[in-house]
Amino acid sequence: MNYLKLIPYSFLGQFSGENLFTSLLLLPFAPAGMWLGIWLHRRIDEQLFYQTVYVMLAVVGLKLLYDGLGPLIG
Repeated sequence: MNYLKLIPYSFLGQFSGENLFTSLLLLPFAPAGMWLGIWLHRRIDEQLFYQTVYVMLAVVGLKLLYDGLGPLIG
């Protein structure tokens, strides 16, 4: 599935040398990020995680509403 993304990304000019160089520089951090995610998954309470995510989503939603309706309200 990810190979299908290459087509629109190439049309949008996302394959510049700068982007590919940045990806190459960040590549060594991918295993560390995966390991950290697995470690956190085993230690964080699922209910607390979902409650935290819902609160953050509500805050982001309110911010988006404010940004969209702010000019109309004043």
